[in-house]
Amino acid sequence: MGSSNVVQAILSLLDRLKATGRNPLGAIGHMASNMASWAAERDQRPLPALLHESIKNSDSQPPDWFTQLNDGEKADALLNTFRLLTLARSGQNYSSFLSDNSIRQVMHTAAFARLKPGSGDLTILDPAAGSGALLLDAAREAAKLGYRPVLRGVEISRDAAVLATAVLFIAGFDADIHVANTLTHDPFPSLAVDLTLSHPPFGQHWGKEATAVRDAHKAGRFAVGLPGTSDTSWLFAGHQVEKLADGGRAVILLTRQALTSGDSDAVRQQVLTSDLLESVIALPSRISPDTNTPLAALVLASAKVPALRSKVQIIDVRTASRQAEPDSGESPRGIRAQSLAALRDALQGARNGPMSRVVPTEFFIQEHRTISTGPHLSWTMDVGRHSAEKEVRKRYGPLPINVGEPKRISCRIEFDRLFDPAASATTDWFDRTKWPATRLSALLLNAPTTVSSADPVGEPADVVSLAVTPLPDAVAGVITAEAAGKTRYLRIEVDTSYILPDYLVSWLNSPHGRDARVRANAAASSGAVINAIRSQPRALLRFCDELVVPLPPLPVQRALATAEARLSAVSELVDAVRRDVWDNPTRIGEVKQRFDPLFDRSLAGWAADLPYPVASALWTFETQRLNRHAAHEQLMLVWEAYAAFFATVLLSALAQDPHLLSEELPALRESLSRGRLSFELSTLGTWSHVVQRLSSQFRKRLRSADSAERQGAVDLFGGASAAALEQLLSAEVVKLVADANSKRNMWKGHPGTINEAELNEHIDYLTQKLKALREITGSAWAELLFVRAAGAYRKKGVVKQHAELVTGVSVPFRPIELTVGEMMEQDALYLCVDNTARPLPLLPLVQVRRQSGSAQDTCFFYSKQESGKTRMISYHLGAASEMAEKLPEVDEVIRMLAGIEGE
Repeated sequence: MGSSNVVQAILSLLDRLKATGRNPLGAIGHMASNMASWAAERDQRPLPALLHESIKNSDSQPPDWFTQLNDGEKADALLNTFRLLTLARSGQNYSSFLSDNSIRQVMHTAAFARLKPGSGDLTILDPAAGSGALLLDAAREAAKLGYRPVLRGVEISRDAAVLATAVLFIAGFDADIHVANTLTHDPFPSLAVDLTLSHPPFGQHWGKEATAVRDAHKAGRFAVGLPGTSDTSWLFAGHQVEKLADGGRAVILLTRQALTSGDSDAVRQQVLTSDLLESVIALPSRISPDTNTPLAALVLASAKVPALRSKVQIIDVRTASRQAEPDSGESPRGIRAQSLAALRDALQGARNGPMSRVVPTEFFIQEHRTISTGPHLSWTMDVGRHSAEKEVRKRYGPLPINVGEPKRISCRIEFDRLFDPAASATTDWFDRTKWPATRLSALLLNAPTTVSSADPVGEPADVVSLAVTPLPDAVAGVITAEAAGKTRYLRIEVDTSYILPDYLVSWLNSPHGRDARVRANAAASSGAVINAIRSQPRALLRFCDELVVPLPPLPVQRALATAEARLSAVSELVDAVRRDVWDNPTRIGEVKQRFDPLFDRSLAGWAADLPYPVASALWTFETQRLNRHAAHEQLMLVWEAYAAFFATVLLSALAQDPHLLSEELPALRESLSRGRLSFELSTLGTWSHVVQRLSSQFRKRLRSADSAERQGAVDLFGGASAAALEQLLSAEVVKLVADANSKRNMWKGHPGTINEAELNEHIDYLTQKLKALREITGSAWAELLFVRAAGAYRKKGVVKQHAELVTGVSVPFRPIELTVGEMMEQDALYLCVDNTARPLPLLPLVQVRRQSGSAQDTCFFYSKQESGKTRMISYHLGAASEMAEKLPEVDEVIRMLAGIEGE
């Protein structure tokens, strides 16, 4: 009997039970007790005492469908039915009794990853048992490893406890579930357990139980201390820890807020100083169906693995989401199977890797210090206790500062900075320049003040205006009325013996400087999700204290400021010349002569850094320069290759985020349709449209005030830095691709024969546009590696991936080895950086194939579907210019993009 039919049969029976006036949870508990009673009679097993009351007036015979199921199917069907009732039918919120499938998978992976196969009893406790789902998973895993699971649970709701007991009994496991409030009463006072898992209610106050809890604490319970009454999470964690046997392990699900809130500070500090925290697992947003609050799973151990003694492992699976099945009742973002395997490897390896960081326990314990640069300017900051003096000196570089004595100790389990790719890119940049760095706060002569749009724009020589929020049009040093209406500006006066104001303005407006402003804004924000900096002087000074500023020697600063001024002058000159050309078209020859020297670098050198599908098309153009007609045609193919490849990259990134895909794809289809374009028949117009819309959407996310949204956009592109993505997604790139499409339509639609002068003009025009594309994208394609996966192996919990670097025009491709968080599929194409947690798999709309009997790799791009086959075309000289085959993997992607139901 199919799983969906099982659930429907149970729902039908349940509807009849609900008609008697029972609440859904009580009704399904009653039905589960009947099932358990039938199973007990069949197997001659004693029925748990908790179920006897629930089976009064039960049917004497089970329905026919019941006898067709095995016990595992019955247990799962009951839980799935309860899931549907909870999320779709009941009209009430019973989610506190239910753990989502993906959450359960993460928790039982965390609980069992470090447990080796064995025999004998394995005692497992869930102090917030709910419907028994976590205990069921744990029991099955324990049995698989050879143990006999001994299950214990506590649940405050009698109906839920009945359901949990019945589910476990039907699945073949005897469980002792007590109806009690774990916080005020421990039904198993002398029990020591090997594993304990819990998913306690989020944000539940315990003020009503405060007297009983405090009395229990005085009597010896909750040895790690009592948190504030606003959240029970750390009470459950403390209870789980004290129930552990020697070598036992506890897993608990918490909100990220519970890891940082001030009223739980003392408890977290006790847990860390007692060396109980082994691992923290950061989970994808929206993994829980009933909250958008960021979540994390904590692994606590009475005796940690040797590699983690006095250390904590942080594992980031926030990018490991998959789309849930429609109407499944699951959260919108589940965990992919490959990511669960990577999580297991990371836990077993207990070392640094693409998705794992190991830090000293004291990394999370901070000292509150006062920093000052003189009698009139001081601020406070939290510094890691394990290296306070070293951290302060490194933070402020060569500048003289005064560091006060510690005022208080705090403990926050924060880890975003450990996985910040932008920070790594900035660090690499500083390593290359060899320049020292400091914070803007250490360069100030006075506290920053705010600037309004009514203030005069002109500033004294030593004063800089700085936008608090780095909007695209909010630059340092210039206040426009439009920008001033969107964000606040600071007026800052700096010590010119260390930094030149013009250089500071140049740095703040550079790509790295803008990135530094974004991260300073996020770090200084008072919001948990939306970054908002308060207007108080202390908050503004903290923003300055988070803003990194490089300090090259003053002569270098002066040279950089001069170069920036000249570049700005050139930009203004270009704008003026552009206006002049349209006012006086006869002067176009002067313009060409004046600016041609700026574009004398060969495009062939650029090809070495480009992905092979684009590089090979560009190289083909270089080989055909003498044949002007062929060169003209090939130049258009170069633009089509770039547009098709980049559109495929954007669609591939979109496909990695199920929630974003469901939001953006319908709108993309509609906009294509309005332009009489489609995915079924791709053209340069199709790819240009995709590039335009998706580049805009990803740019918005990269510049979002929501830190999670910003980081999520970066994570989708294989670990590329935010700076590289800004280059690739630039509005200027979009304009260039759209312009190439416009010119192609214009020139292809020309009814007459093109003459030599027009031909050369077209070639010159498109060539200059390609060079402009090269300047805008910079080194981004050299950073984001395009690879074809080969073999891989796991070494100490880390994936070592062999691959071919499918870049440039030289074949065979150069073999490389990468460290990645998730193993790549053999022969598939990916974009990634080394040490990325999640490579970006490329949709099969672009394929690189080695033709039979040839050493040459030919790149094919999706073109259209016709006569039951998929037509793929090549834009470079290869063994074949096109192919038409049955390609199910491409058909599947096109159906998904076009919204066509599968056959």
